[in-house]
Amino acid sequence: MNRALLGLICGCMLAGCTNRFEDHFIGTRAAPLSSQAEVVVVPLGGDVPPGKLLGRSSFVSTGESSREAQEAARQLGADIVAWEQQYLHSTTSIGTREVSSHAEQTTQTSGTVTSIGSDGIEQSQVSGTSRTTTSETSHVPYTSVEHWYEIKADFYRSNRARWK
Repeated sequence: MNRALLGLICGCMLAGCTNRFEDHFIGTRAAPLSSQAEVVVVPLGGDVPPGKLLGRSSFVSTGESSREAQEAARQLGADIVAWEQQYLHSTTSIGTREVSSHAEQTTQTSGTVTSIGSDGIEQSQVSGTSRTTTSETSHVPYTSVEHWYEIKADFYRSNRARWK
């Protein structure tokens, strides 16, 4: 594998940047398009302008956007993407999360202390500061619902796009 490509892939994996359309693409990649290139988005199964099918992508996800499909198209060298997302099912997770809180209280105290000793009665003014920190952990209930979709996309290079 090309070292530059390997470096790019590793860099994206470490940075957390990934595009599921590209990750699951099967087909032939063309030269990437510029970031300003127009990418036409049409429904899968709809009318597609004349061009060459570069490949397809299919995966299950909690949802993707047409912006992600367009960005993948640019990277794959396609200027047309036909895609759909079909609802499969939902999953519900119920549980509790631990939430900790900390509070600090400062108390300023002053007063007079009277001492009685063999030398007589002695009074002194005293003051002090007391700091108390309390911690509390609560268990907060939560419910999370995720909707799952089957995502399919076809990537085309139109006859109007210049081949490099």
